[in-house]
Amino acid sequence: LVFEDTVTNIPCNAFGSNLASVVLPNGVIQIQNYAFENLKIKELHIPESVELIRSMLCMGSDNLEKVTGRWTSEDGSYIYHNERFVCYAPSHPNTEFVVPDTFTEIEPYAFYYARNLKRVVIPESVEVIGQSSFLGATALETVNVPSKVTSLYDNFRNCYSLKNVTLSYGLQEIQYETFAECTSLKSITIPAS
Repeated sequence: LVFEDTVTNIPCNAFGSNLASVVLPNGVIQIQNYAFENLKIKELHIPESVELIRSMLCMGSDNLEKVTGRWTSEDGSYIYHNERFVCYAPSHPNTEFVVPDTFTEIEPYAFYYARNLKRVVIPESVEVIGQSSFLGATALETVNVPSKVTSLYDNFRNCYSLKNVTLSYGLQEIQYETFAECTSLKSITIPAS
């Protein structure tokens, strides 16, 4: 699918789920929630003109291997917007990932079905880990939750390989289904707080 140069906004659920290719024109200014949900794309290019990116961008686009352009990492593994980590490419080949310390928030569904990741390191700069952020990351074995994060909600559901979780002293609340279906979970380090 190729857009006209006059398109400036990509709305929620803009595409049918069978699309294998999307080419956005340099002129798009905003990309809304769920814009690339459930597509069969392997690569996505964000034009230099984009000024605003919302969350849950690539949820269900499990074949996505690489992202390029503005608001993307040098290695093509993720999309961000300012201090928000928006979306990890679910089929990127990395098995380990360190979230850069420039981020304060991991958006909801950011690592949704990131199938190759076994280890994720989250820096102390992160204050919020959004709902269902690691949902279905089936290879994930170990993760830490930094001290500024106060609440978890449905974050690691269906992470079948998750074995070790380290929680920090700032955590006040573990909510609904945070570790549901984590059938390999052997150790959760819970601080006194």
